[in-house]
Amino acid sequence: MLKIDFHIHTKATIKDEEFVFDLQTLNQYTSEKELDCIAITNHNYFDKMQFETISNTISCKVFPGMEIDIESAHLLMIGDIDKIEELEQSSNLISKKIIDQEDYITFEEFIKIFPNYKDYILIPHYMKKPKMSQSTIRKFSNLIKCGEVPNPKKFLSIIKDNNKLIPVVFSDYRPYIKNPFPNRYTYLDCVNNGFSNIRCAIEDRNKVSISKIKEKEEIEYLPDGSTISSKLNVILGTRTSGKTYNIEKIRDAFDFDNYLYVQQFSLIGDAEESKFNDLIKKECNDISEHFYGQFRPLVEKILSFDISQLELKIEEQLDGLIEYAKNADIDTYSQTKIFSENEFDVNTSEDSNKLIMALGDIYINKWNKEIVEKYITIDKLKQLIMELIQKHNEEKKLLKLKSSTNELVRIIKSNLTKASSTNAPATMDLINVFKNKKIIDKVNELFPIIKKQRKIKTQELSFFNVSINAKGYNNATELKDNLKSKASFKTLLDSYYKQNKLYDYIWALKNDGFNLNQICRSLFNISYDIKNAIGEAPSGGEKAEFNLLKEIDNANKYDILLIDEPEASFDNPFISHNIVDLIKNISKKTTVCISTHNSTLAMMLNPDKIIFTENNSGVHKVYYGRMGDKIFKSINGEEIISYDKILEVLEAGKEVYEEKGKKYESFRN
Repeated sequence: MLKIDFHIHTKATIKDEEFVFDLQTLNQYTSEKELDCIAITNHNYFDKMQFETISNTISCKVFPGMEIDIESAHLLMIGDIDKIEELEQSSNLISKKIIDQEDYITFEEFIKIFPNYKDYILIPHYMKKPKMSQSTIRKFSNLIKCGEVPNPKKFLSIIKDNNKLIPVVFSDYRPYIKNPFPNRYTYLDCVNNGFSNIRCAIEDRNKVSISKIKEKEEIEYLPDGSTISSKLNVILGTRTSGKTYNIEKIRDAFDFDNYLYVQQFSLIGDAEESKFNDLIKKECNDISEHFYGQFRPLVEKILSFDISQLELKIEEQLDGLIEYAKNADIDTYSQTKIFSENEFDVNTSEDSNKLIMALGDIYINKWNKEIVEKYITIDKLKQLIMELIQKHNEEKKLLKLKSSTNELVRIIKSNLTKASSTNAPATMDLINVFKNKKIIDKVNELFPIIKKQRKIKTQELSFFNVSINAKGYNNATELKDNLKSKASFKTLLDSYYKQNKLYDYIWALKNDGFNLNQICRSLFNISYDIKNAIGEAPSGGEKAEFNLLKEIDNANKYDILLIDEPEASFDNPFISHNIVDLIKNISKKTTVCISTHNSTLAMMLNPDKIIFTENNSGVHKVYYGRMGDKIFKSINGEEIISYDKILEVLEAGKEVYEEKGKKYESFRN
């Protein structure tokens, strides 16, 4: 069996985040993971000198390659050692085509840059972003046999389907100092590491696996060949025996967005309260956002005019009018009536058009037409629409005439002003200014009423009843928390908010750079009054239970769910009635690994695999078995008696277990 990783980056290109390649880290990675072959596959780039340095240093075999951006997808090209010169030439050509992050080459450009592409192993991203489309794969005329998938879980789901490409799993690793080693690689049933042998093996579905033992439902997570079941796993052991270490090693075999990790103590203590509050807010978010959204038109209206600028403009126009009055008789041009003429008010409201469109929808709508006709006859509706269209056209014509007249007046006034020794007075929109000032007075008057506490809605969540309330802000801290801002709001609240100067408050927020949504949120503070089934505030244990259930509620979206000792705040009835069945159902689609020392959880789950961790005088060991196995074995063949070890961890030993049984019997008798 060959263990290979054909996706390693050693150069930061425009397609990468910046990193500094470390040869020693790469050497340690290949040695620790016991890799037989690797490939250097930088984005659209091949460095001959660096490749030769790596080949002469690394203990395993190194193949040259590239990761190509082709038709919005990624393609790994792996070549034999004799392709080094060719790859270097192609690298120079492709560098002229791909010069920024969004660039890629077409298939036609690809075959010109890589005329001998048929000599390479071609592996596109498959079920992995950015994945190659079927139309692009077909352009390669059956040369593409396998595709890179993101993790072992995806591998196991695809390897069984002969209609899909043969899946392979690689690290996509960047070896730099302190970058943790990944656990993603592929095994080939191939004893020879020659390029042609590897190519034959990787294109044979029966010779590709993700573990040494080639178990169909096993996922390897440690270099020594240790595996987990692709279904449900329970990790047992005393404290400090290595349960969390194994959970984290399993996590490393998956990409960040493919696993859900519920860490130990993340649901209790200080985290319990904050996570509970965050989850409640998340569950009620749609209701809260809808409430805030109702005030969006009000904020938009207030921000549609700047009263201080309008008043300043009127003041300037009044000065101009006074100046004109003083000099009105200076010449013939300024004495003409049109010289001081005001323009028509052109109102471009769309209300009439919206009404006609709405009536038109009723006219052509067939849904429950008989009910509509009980109240509105079709002929009358048609007449109404036609009359409104006629009225709309008349108004439109009048607006057109007013607009054209205004344009002519402006042109004539401009020419008269050029010929006159005085300036024409500017048109003043006093009505609009007074109207806007009236709007300001009215919204300021309504603001204290708007800020009064009110219940928005009641929401049922699991075993809680949540009352969602809106009220005004009491202090700057509440506003800062809601907007998630570091800005200081004390002056704003004291000067405007508490003085019911809504217009000034909204404009001050706008000038401080806050967007429309944030301004709407700054009007009210939404709070949540939470009660349990008996109408009391939830206890810490109830909050932790809610946290866990909500945390793993969407676990089906992930390839693996990892839970590290969830029992810390849960009683056995909750574990038995809620957690066990939930986890069993999740494991039908998602790989589950759960570490525990709770006997109810461990035994009632009936896992597909048990991983037993042990620490003897600082030496950590791991043993594997299944439910009912009398003997658990380590990867190197060491054995333990499962009954004794499991009783020791879950029940404090056989004697304590039997003694507890007697105590229970004493209650019954």
